[in-house]
Amino acid sequence: MAIQIEGASSAGDGGVKRALVTNGGRLSVLAASQDASLVAALNENAYNINTGVITGLSTADSAILYYKHLEDSPLVVDTVVVGLTDADTNNPHVVKIIKNPTAGTIVSGASAGDIIINRNFNSVDNLSSSTFYKGANGNTFTDGTDYILEYAGENGRTTLPIATVLKKGNSIGITITPSLATGTIDGYVALITHSAEL
Repeated sequence: MAIQIEGASSAGDGGVKRALVTNGGRLSVLAASQDASLVAALNENAYNINTGVITGLSTADSAILYYKHLEDSPLVVDTVVVGLTDADTNNPHVVKIIKNPTAGTIVSGASAGDIIINRNFNSVDNLSSSTFYKGANGNTFTDGTDYILEYAGENGRTTLPIATVLKKGNSIGITITPSLATGTIDGYVALITHSAEL
């Protein structure tokens, strides 16, 4: 049984509008798409979460960021951004993303992260119910599940698209293990996120 798809007509448009089916039997449409993150920012539901600069990172595996989502709407982590200063080797640094950590010295130390701000400059909403800590050299996670292992370049900014969903009660942790022969480096980690409204 054939089905007709019709659009509403209005004065001067020549009558009823029907969807076009090609000779190959395919429905032809003209569609407009919108980026979900941009739409969320326009609706004041997008956020930048940033540790600020962590100084003195050595060869230790160091917990740098801990975020526990406690808002009602799910949070989509679109991208992780890692920034690191110049090192004395040309080797990349190891970045590990951990699923649902709950404990470690980064959590017990409870040092508030530097930046958690709405990406719409007209909004003051800033995920105020959630928990966000920054770490320091040698800080740890003692649980959670390894989720993603990546490399980050030195002396610059590395972006890691991860498209990961945090529902209420979920958490994400990030560690950095610098590739160094001597000395230390400085760095930061940021999460570019938006709320997925229910």
